[in-house]
This record gives sequence, C-alpha cells and structure tokens, in this order.
Amino acid sequence: APTGLCRCCAAAALAVATASGCASGRPNRVTEHRPGSAPVLRHRMNLDELVAFASRDPLGFLRFCRDHCAKTVVDYRCRFHRRERVGGRLVPEEQMEVRFRQSPYSVRFEWVDRGGPASSVTYVAGRWMKDGQEHALIHPSGLLGLLVPRGVKRDIHGPDMREASAHGIDEFGFLKTLDAILEVCDRASARDELELRYAGRDAHDDRASLVIERRLPYDGSSEDYPNRRLRILLDAEWLLPVACYGYAAEGAQELVGCFTTTDVRLNVGLGED
Repeated sequence: APTGLCRCCAAAALAVATASGCASGRPNRVTEHRPGSAPVLRHRMNLDELVAFASRDPLGFLRFCRDHCAKTVVDYRCRFHRRERVGGRLVPEEQMEVRFRQSPYSVRFEWVDRGGPASSVTYVAGRWMKDGQEHALIHPSGLLGLLVPRGVKRDIHGPDMREASAHGIDEFGFLKTLDAILEVCDRASARDELELRYAGRDAHDDRASLVIERRLPYDGSSEDYPNRRLRILLDAEWLLPVACYGYAAEGAQELVGCFTTTDVRLNVGLGED
C-alpha cells in the first residue's frame, strides 16, 4: 500500500500537562447523559465548587479529572476533529467518526470525508502483531480499497505513520490525553517551568466547560515541550478534555494542533464488532 496510507493511522491525543497533587471528591452519584448514553457516575460538586477547585489548585483539578475518567468511562462514540502541524505545515482539518473502548484498548476511525487515502482504521491492543510490533488494520479508500477489500495492516509506530502525525493511534482517548497532559506538567513542574491556571468558563458542543491554560518555555528548538500555550476545555459535567488547542506562541496565530470531540455518547456498550 502507498505511504499515503500513513495519514489514516495518525491518532490523536493532544499531549500536554501533568501534575502533582490529588483531590478527593465526595461520593459519586448516577446521572443521565445525552440520548444513547448509559448512566455514568458523576462527581457531586456543583459548577461553583468546580470553579473554586480549579482556581485554587489547577494541577489537582486535572488529576481529579483524570481519576474520575478512569473510574467512569468504559467506552464511547464521538466525532473527532483534528488539525495539526506536520513537517512545519498546518494540514487541513480531518473529521472522523470514532468508536473507542477502554478494555481491551480499541479504537476505530471512520473518515467523514472519504477523499483521503483511507476510509477507516482499526486498532486493538495486542490483536495484530508482527515481529513484536503492534499493527492496525487499514481499509484504503477508492480503487485501492476495491483491490484489497479486507484491508492492509501497518505498524502503528512505523516511519510512514510518524511522517503524518506526532501522535499514534495508541495515544487516543480521554484518559490518555489527561495522562499526557499530566506527564508534561510533572516534568515542567520539576524544573520550575510550569505555569498553569484556571482561565474561566466556555462552551463546547453546546455544553458548559471549564478552561485550564498552561504555559511553558517552548521555542520550537527542542522536543522537551509540545507547545508554548495550551488551552484545555473540560466538560463541566463529565470532566473530560473535549477540546485541546496548542499554540507555538502566546497568541492564537501559530497553531501547533487542535483536537476536539463533538457528539459524544458515553458508555454505549460497544462489543467486539
């Protein structure tokens, strides 16, 4: 298959900040979410309490969001929007319908615009192995898809995949996004280089969200940090990172990457198919 297929395996999870500091919440309760979603355990803090928490201890708040996600999210469906800088060039936005399952870790992307090199890619941790390397199943689009209707398998960390994106498909998901955010924050905090703050309220996909902003001494000359300024939108009910915007400079002109989810349906009961 041509190397153009690499774009189909470019995954998605903005990597950003991490922290020390935990927050203990009060007992959880069950609440209903959007139609098509199963009931999900919900924190008991109201919006004012969440704002106070995030303002007082943004690192602890991110850690609390991470732990809440680990305890409550089993699987979900959503539309994923991705735009990032690849090889110094900002590529056009891609949109994918996503099915995700936490265990076994499984991701399926189906491109909304079928004009690209692939129509879908599926990755299940440990399912397709070759020479000790994880592979994903790619279904090409167009004529090539007719020639190989059962798809082709590609190393998810192969050089052609990395040419298309800095993020692998095995990095996708709300939990891994928060883990990546916390890992970078921890590293920056240990160097006394972390600036993290609560930046107010916003709305995303017609839902309330809380905004955390992170600033790092990024100048693009090393791979220590992924960006200068990161803006994270956390859904105020789910506490999930539904949108991340990374910039190379203080303003919003130099976009490094933006990764957003819309039409999220949590805990829908995805099976093997």
